[in-house]
Amino acid sequence: MGKDQKQIKHPVMKSKYFKWGLTAFTVLMASVLSIYIILNMTVIGKSISKLLKMIMPVVDGFVVAYLLSPLIDILENKIIFPFCKKRNIDIEGKRKGTIRGISIFFSLLVVFLLIYMFIRSVVPQVIKSIQNIIVQMPVYLESLINIANTLIEKLGLFPNQDIVSVIENYYEDIMSFVQENIVPKMNGWVKSLSSSVFGFFGALWDLLIGFFIAVYLLSGKERFRAQTKKLIYSIFKRERANLIIEDIRYVDKTFISFFAGKIIDSIIVGMLCFIILTLFNMPYTLLISVIIGLTNIIPFFGPFIGAIPSGILILLIDPIKALYFVVIVVILQQFDGNLLGPMILGNSTGLSGFWIIFSITFFGGVFGIPGVFLGVPTFACIYAWIKRFMRGSLTEKELSTDTDDYLNLDYIDEKNVIHSKDKKQKLLESNEKHYTQINLYEKTDEEQNGSTNVNSDDQSTVNSVKDSIVKVYNGISDGIKNKISELKKETESEEIVLKNDDSQVITRDNDSYIEYEEVNDEDSDKQ
Repeated sequence: MGKDQKQIKHPVMKSKYFKWGLTAFTVLMASVLSIYIILNMTVIGKSISKLLKMIMPVVDGFVVAYLLSPLIDILENKIIFPFCKKRNIDIEGKRKGTIRGISIFFSLLVVFLLIYMFIRSVVPQVIKSIQNIIVQMPVYLESLINIANTLIEKLGLFPNQDIVSVIENYYEDIMSFVQENIVPKMNGWVKSLSSSVFGFFGALWDLLIGFFIAVYLLSGKERFRAQTKKLIYSIFKRERANLIIEDIRYVDKTFISFFAGKIIDSIIVGMLCFIILTLFNMPYTLLISVIIGLTNIIPFFGPFIGAIPSGILILLIDPIKALYFVVIVVILQQFDGNLLGPMILGNSTGLSGFWIIFSITFFGGVFGIPGVFLGVPTFACIYAWIKRFMRGSLTEKELSTDTDDYLNLDYIDEKNVIHSKDKKQKLLESNEKHYTQINLYEKTDEEQNGSTNVNSDDQSTVNSVKDSIVKVYNGISDGIKNKISELKKETESEEIVLKNDDSQVITRDNDSYIEYEEVNDEDSDKQ
């Protein structure tokens, strides 16, 4: 913006009274708005739900454009642009828009081909498996009855009775329970099922509209990015705007890395599951592999969520194979969690196992199924922001930012020196060692006589030698103490001079004096 176009603020806006009034007005309006939201929470919630339902095609368009953007970048930067450079084709101007249209077309073509291949190959097999389950239901019920009879016989619950006889004996109680508790809820279940079906088709329609919106977003994504940056720099100061843009890049990298890696990881896990189940001649291999692959997108809990219905389905056919299936799922989950997942995802989230479980349970409980899928990358971003805030605060206070320094922390003194419990224990042990060496020379004559059997002449010789050693030791010890006091006085004088020069005070650790004293004690022992 030129100097002639630079806006000049009105003098009233520069007044501190105007700023105070604006602040008071903002606080008052925020308080009134907060009270209104609290008192009308239900109405506001319904209004927000209706608004989200109205703009859902736009949201779907943003999601589709966000997921297709990396694919378009790969097509343009790895294939189309190098091809044009080799052919000396100009890619600026209108041709750049044409290239973008070709990239969007092939990206959508790849997506629709993948969806078509999935529907063509997997869906018929899944439908066939479900039909087979319905047809074989009497056989599965008979197998279930046999398993129940075996358990009753081994546990001795109902002597001389099978499960059918037990059900007949409690038939009236079972029917009354069904009529009182299940039948009244059937009407609500049917309504919820029908609404879910209509909601599914409505979501498909919104997704279809979202694809058209995504085309417009992808065609001008660079311009949309530029406008967003322009808006941020117009609202915030330069340092804050730079920080916000850096945070947006981090969020983008975290989400793209997580979802792209998770999708690739889930495809590989589903294929491995299909191969292993085929080798073990498991029933409904394709259906179970699809369930395991889809649920594997959910971190940590995904494989177990998919294994429960699959294991029950195999249990109705063959209990032994169901046991094999449980072992296969556990081994596959360990392979994915310890080798395949880290190889593909790396450290894209930066979260430990505890925080992953916390994010899934918390966001899943608050936002439902979307929270289960989006909880981990969302919490990873929040965790990174909190970590950056702590690092900045500790750096400002001139404290250590390394977590290992706080493992055995006892306290931090006024000079920001960290005192740990291990260091304190070593100091006590060194002092105890020093005083133990002194006590060795102060044993009584009776203890010496009790420990050695010598005559009086030899005893007098030993006492004279001992007195000489004690005198030598005391002389050396006094010299060391005098030297230490001189060093302390010199140090104090140096600290006073350094303080007067407004520089940092140099301190010496008392441990160095103790170590110096121990070395001289060892020298005196040798003498």
